[in-house]
Formats: sequence, structure tokens, C-alpha cells
Amino acid sequence: MRAGFFLAFLLCATALPVAAQPDPMAEQRCVWSCLAQSRGANDPRYHACVERMCSGLGAPPRSAPRCSEPTRAAEATWRVKSQSGRPAAGLCAPEGVCLEIACAALGALRLRLDPAHERFPPGHLLLLRVDGQDFHLSAPPPGRDGLLAWEATPPLLAALRNGASQELLTGRGRVPFSLRGSGAAVSTVERRC
Repeated sequence: MRAGFFLAFLLCATALPVAAQPDPMAEQRCVWSCLAQSRGANDPRYHACVERMCSGLGAPPRSAPRCSEPTRAAEATWRVKSQSGRPAAGLCAPEGVCLEIACAALGALRLRLDPAHERFPPGHLLLLRVDGQDFHLSAPPPGRDGLLAWEATPPLLAALRNGASQELLTGRGRVPFSLRGSGAAVSTVERRC
């Protein structure tokens, strides 16, 4: 019994430092991205973007999970649904923020975000990161339904179909989203639209 406990302790102790390794270039890539979206290093929008989106990206997580914590039994899965007779696919994060790809009109796909309790003024910069690839989103005025919507570009659709991880950086925090089932769900919406 002691040997089993010791082995479990040893595995946990050696796994945490690897999990906590920061990506040394994450913050720099974010800074370059903000620079590309502004008029230069003297632009106040550049500095605001760096402060909101990039602070702490290269730092290790604040707290590593303890090995005694249970793992989540089921990860959220992308689902295909119908909205007003048109196909859509998406999921909601535990924080209540929902993300979907929806058919707005014949052949016109939209990325839609239900920000839950968050409100973003028009022009607020959001960053959707899929496997390290950044998609910059400037908040439009919300629709009548309270959702924010953008054109779903071919690179974004490809990233969602083929990606392994994604997160939304709002400038107020990070919201991780599962991509489990996104390949089939996004492909289905594309075919049916």
C-alpha cells in the first residue's frame, strides 16, 4: 500500500512542473498581433490591446491542479441544431458563454457568440485562439437576440474543424471551449447551408 501511495505521489510531483511550463513566445505573438491591428507602437489602441489581451500569457498557470482532484467525466461536445429552419452547431462553456457556427443565409456562415452576462461595447477587441492561431474579432453591436456575430471565414472554419483546443480572450478573462465533435458538426452546417 505504501509503495502504491509513494508511486502516485511521485507521478504527481513530477507531472506538475511539465504542465506548468509557459509558452515563452505566447505573449510575444499576442503583442505582435496587437501591433498589426493598430497604427503602430504609439497608438493607444495598441497599448490597450496588449494590456487586455496579452498580460500574463507567457506566465505559468496560477495554480496547478492537484492530483487528488477528480477529472471531468464528460467534456462538452459540439452539437448540430436547427435555428429558424437553418443549421447551426456549437456549445456553451461552463461559464455560460456560448459559441456557434450558424447558417445566416444560403451559403453565408456566421460565427455567433452569446456573451451570457458579459457586455462588450462595439469595437471591443476579442481574440478567438484555436491551436495557437489567433482570430481577431471586433465586437459589433449586438443583434436583437443579444448575440454578437461575425463572418465565419474559411481559415476560421478550417481551424474549428481540425483544431484540438480553443479559447476566447475577452480582455476581462479567458474562456476555454472544447472542440470535441467540432469537425463533424461544422462540416454538417457547411453542407446544409
